[in-house]
Amino acid sequence: PIVSLFGAYPRVDAMCVQEDDFDGGYQLVQYLAQKGHRNIAGLFRNDDSRGLERYRGCMQACFDLQLPFDERRFLWYSGEERRMLLEGDRALLRRFLRTLRETPAAVICQNDEIAYHLLAEAKAMALAIPEQLAVVSFDDSYYTTAGCIGITSLGHGAHSAGRQAAEAMLALLQGSPPPSTLLPWQLSSRESA
Repeated sequence: PIVSLFGAYPRVDAMCVQEDDFDGGYQLVQYLAQKGHRNIAGLFRNDDSRGLERYRGCMQACFDLQLPFDERRFLWYSGEERRMLLEGDRALLRRFLRTLRETPAAVICQNDEIAYHLLAEAKAMALAIPEQLAVVSFDDSYYTTAGCIGITSLGHGAHSAGRQAAEAMLALLQGSPPPSTLLPWQLSSRESA
């Protein structure tokens, strides 16, 4: 029996426990709009289907809420660019922040790791958070409280994904295959937005 976690694989008949990345992107735009933000931007990974779905959700929410949408305000980065960022090269983030000419702006990040580094660069550029730059992200991980500014993030609660995957595997082993599961999002609001 196979249970995949956080991603379904084409041509593999397996039960999947995953996030609704489209809905997550949509929810974050709604949250930012409720806070009064109209200039939405994003940082998403281009070699990960989760980034593509999160972007699609953001785009659809902007259209549905009649917010201005400009694809040039969305930066795509690769796994290699992520590696460079983790090694201390923040040039990508500096260029991105300079493109956000309209302030205040609100940025939706692929995950908390990217949001953490974006906030560090924004602080180095003397941007006021959240007055000039609001930042939200996904995963609700330890990065959300690791810096000097708490990051508003969507997550699933501690151990929720692992618990659901384990329960699905046990059901499969007992001969009762459960349907694939979408994990519900929970928003943890902090100072970054």
